[in-house]
Amino acid sequence: MEDRYRRLFSELPTIGAPIGLKGAILERVRLEERQAAQRGVFATVPVLLASFGGMVWGAIAAVQALSQSGFGHYVSLIFSDTGSIVSLWYPFALSIVESLPLFALTVLVGALLAFVSSAPYAARSARRAFSFV
Repeated sequence: MEDRYRRLFSELPTIGAPIGLKGAILERVRLEERQAAQRGVFATVPVLLASFGGMVWGAIAAVQALSQSGFGHYVSLIFSDTGSIVSLWYPFALSIVESLPLFALTVLVGALLAFVSSAPYAARSARRAFSFV
């Protein structure tokens, strides 16, 4: 019985893949990778725009808040009267920390981190999505 099966399977013709199947499969894989990269670009563009807008708003708000809080006066005091700053360094340090606009600086740093972390992904996706090779 086993000989019959061996003889039957040895006499069967081999079936090959259609011509061009490998090329069609590879082309479809490239198309899917390109479409995934395009979706990645379109997903990161709003993040990039929002983070850039947050950086601009944060920078403007930080500059305005720094000028309103008198932070520049404390910094100029460092260069004009170093002796009194050395002797009263602790209250001076607390005054500088108190005059910092923490909310605007937090928004600025957060937007900067979001921009810096999403820009390489967007660039990599754009290179894959819009390459003509």
